[in-house]
Amino acid sequence: MLETRFENVPTNIVDAVNQIDNIQSLKQLTKTAVLIDSLESFANLLPHK
Repeated sequence: MLETRFENVPTNIVDAVNQIDNIQSLKQLTKTAVLIDSLESFANLLPHK
């Protein structure tokens, strides 16, 4: 979905999303990806390790 909206998604965002194993978190992020205004804003919602 992010690639559809923003075309090029940085590897660090892809990697962070791929590490999430909580289905509810992934569902919420999917909904958020539809409405979010930028990749930077989306990245700020991801868990930081």
